[in-house]
Amino acid sequence: MHPETPRINEKELKLISDLVYRHTGIRLGPEKRHLIELRLGKILRNEKIPSYEEYYQRVISDKSGQELRRLLDALTTNFSLFFREKQHFEFLKELLQKESLRKKTF
Repeated sequence: MHPETPRINEKELKLISDLVYRHTGIRLGPEKRHLIELRLGKILRNEKIPSYEEYYQRVISDKSGQELRRLLDALTTNFSLFFREKQHFEFLKELLQKESLRKKTF
C-alpha cells in the first residue's frame, strides 16, 4: 500500500460498505478492508482527501452522482466473463474429467 494512503477505521469501513451495499447489493465485509484501502486510497491521494469519511461525505453530497459512480467503479470488478480467472476454469475442467473417468469405469 502507498505510504500516504490513510488506513480506514471501523466507522469509515461501515459507511463505505453500507453505501456500496445499498447501491449494488455487494457486501464488503471487514475482510475487504485492504481492497477498499487500495482502490479508494488512490482517489484520496489524488484528490488530497485526508480520510475515507471525508470522501464518503463528498460522495453523498454530490448531486450529480458522478462521485458515487467513481467510488462504485473503483470498488467493483467490471469484467464479467464467466471464466475470467484461469484457475476457476482449470478446477472445473479437472472436476469434469474426474467425473467423466468415474462414469466410464462403472
